[in-house]
Amino acid sequence: MLYREYPPSITLAPYIHLYGELQYVPQTLAPTIEMVPPLLGRGIIFRLSGSRHEPILMERAGHQPYPLKMGYVLPMWTEVYKATYQCPFHMIGVIFRPGQFRHFFKLPMDEVVNHIYSFDELGLKELEELHEQLWETQNAPQRLRLLEKFFLKKLGKMEP
Repeated sequence: MLYREYPPSITLAPYIHLYGELQYVPQTLAPTIEMVPPLLGRGIIFRLSGSRHEPILMERAGHQPYPLKMGYVLPMWTEVYKATYQCPFHMIGVIFRPGQFRHFFKLPMDEVVNHIYSFDELGLKELEELHEQLWETQNAPQRLRLLEKFFLKKLGKMEP
């Protein structure tokens, strides 16, 4: 598994903690199981490879596992989750500083707790469009430029 972190621009740093990129290529045929601790922040995740037919399953104690969508809002989790995956994947995420998600999206965040919702389920068409653009990019610098441009525009603070 390869994980990289990228800092946001100075303008976005008060709002965005980091951009993270994760790539996974299985080394065995057995599924990988990870325990994910409670998360207090919010984020946005874009899968850049894989398909709905190669799911990453999330499971909370006492609940049925469910497949992650290709693009989703990472909620606040108050419990430990189990993630199970067997397919290769590549994703990039935006992790917001506490309380800063609301500057970009007007969502009832008290409802986005302990469940991962897709952009479609939350009516976030602009994130679906951004996801399409990210999918078509060839490298991390291009993806980061797209993300920065998107969030600067949302703030109304486009940099030259």
